[in-house]
Amino acid sequence: MFLKMKMFSCPEEFCKRTFMKYGNLLKHLDIGKHSKPKMTQNLSDRTKVLYSIQIENKVVKYTYVNALTVDSTDTSKFPKGWALKLKRELKKFTQSQKNFMTDKFEIGERSGQKCDPDDVSTLMRSVKDEHGRRLFKPVEFLSTSQIASFFSRLALKKRKTSLQEYSEEDQDAENDAVNFRHLTDLANV
Repeated sequence: MFLKMKMFSCPEEFCKRTFMKYGNLLKHLDIGKHSKPKMTQNLSDRTKVLYSIQIENKVVKYTYVNALTVDSTDTSKFPKGWALKLKRELKKFTQSQKNFMTDKFEIGERSGQKCDPDDVSTLMRSVKDEHGRRLFKPVEFLSTSQIASFFSRLALKKRKTSLQEYSEEDQDAENDAVNFRHLTDLANV
């Protein structure tokens, strides 16, 4: 028969050692060589746990404002509608801007490598004419999104015109086919 033996556990936090004799526990405490379990949590998990402990231990102080002490006659310092979006000022592209962007678009169409709007925007800031003067003033510089939208409008316009040309070719072919059938019918009679 097994006798119930009393086990003595180390009171140090995280130490997992247990002893059958009280004297061995005392020696262990004197030496101070505690065996802690290896942390299986990664750094991220440990920081989350420590952060939650700190939050739980904090005392939050609330400041209550008495509604009677607030001056209700205080008018807002901001004018009515201050948070509404302002209407955007639409500026039309200058002819030199249009020509520059159209040239870059056509170069991309011919070469098969479309020009990047970001590169065109950067180039616009540094391009110079034959006299060495800047082609565009700083006020005339365009953003990447403005150039991209201009390119997309040019591409759409090109697609529409190519569809119209295709439709005219189809119509001509259909007329030719009708005329050919009519002539073959006349020849067979």
